[in-house]
Parts: sequence; structure tokens; C-alpha cells
Amino acid sequence: MRTNSRRWSDQLTKIFGLRHDQVPSTFDGFYPLVHPEDRERTAKIANEALRSGNDYENQFRIVRPDGTSARCTIRPAWTATKSGRPVR
Repeated sequence: MRTNSRRWSDQLTKIFGLRHDQVPSTFDGFYPLVHPEDRERTAKIANEALRSGNDYENQFRIVRPDGTSARCTIRPAWTATKSGRPVR
């Protein structure tokens, strides 16, 4: 979180239809992969969770480079400081 970077597993890369050299290196680079109709809501949910430090679940669509779409469910879990601020 401090560096605005992310690591993707091989499986996640496959789900998104990306090559490893196409994987976004930042948290914000993820949003262009989200379906345009779901992007704002997905960002809002994630940002609210980051502010609160709470885990969450979200369902949204992605658009792969080949134009196909898929539904995804994410359930991020944060590593937080003692004060509750997410750091990982």
C-alpha cells in the first residue's frame, strides 16, 4: 500500500487474460481492466475499505484484452498497522 504496487499470481494473470509484461504494476492500474459500467463503484468500494481498514467483498466485471468479459468476486484482506491503517 505504501508503494502503490501489487503482485499478481500466475492464476490471476490468466483470469485477466494478460501476459506477465501486461500486468499493471500499481493499484490504480487495475481499474482500466474493470468493465466501464463497474469501474466507479468498484473504486468507491475499495477506497472506502482502505479508509476504514475493513475487509470487503465486491463483484464486478473485467474486460480482457481480447474483448471478452468475465465476472469476478474479490475478497481482499488487509495487513494493517496497530492503529488499523492498511499497509499490505
